[in-house]
This record gives sequence, C-alpha cells and structure tokens, in this order.
Amino acid sequence: MHAKKTLTKKIQNYKNYLRFKVYIKYKMDRELYIYNARLEGIAEKSLEIARKLKEMGDSTEKIHIVTGIPAKIIEKI
Repeated sequence: MHAKKTLTKKIQNYKNYLRFKVYIKYKMDRELYIYNARLEGIAEKSLEIARKLKEMGDSTEKIHIVTGIPAKIIEKI
C-alpha cells in the first residue's frame, strides 16, 4: 500500500511539473508576442517619421541620426 501511495504521489508531482512547464511556455510565448508587437510598432513609427522628414527636405544623414534607420533604407523611402 505504501508503494502505491508513493507512486501516486510521484505521478501527481510529474503531472504538476508538466502543467507548470506548459504554463511557463505559454507565458514566455505571450511575452515574446507582446515584445515583437511593440518592436514592430516602433519600427513603423520610425518609418513614418523618416518619410515626413524626407518630405520636408531633410538629409539622409539627419534622418538616420533622428530615427536610427540605415541610410540605404531611407534612400528607398
């Protein structure tokens, strides 16, 4: 009987461990999704600013300094 209780407890501990692993993966995936979405938003805003600065006649170098966007990309805008 004691061996059965021990085995049952070990199985339950393993199930809890697996649930915890799934939960942690879910949380990490969610945080990564949010992080990537924020980066995408920042990149889009930087491109928008670069377009406006270019329309206003600012130099590629100045736009690069302000936005951090590489000059090659700015030239293609």
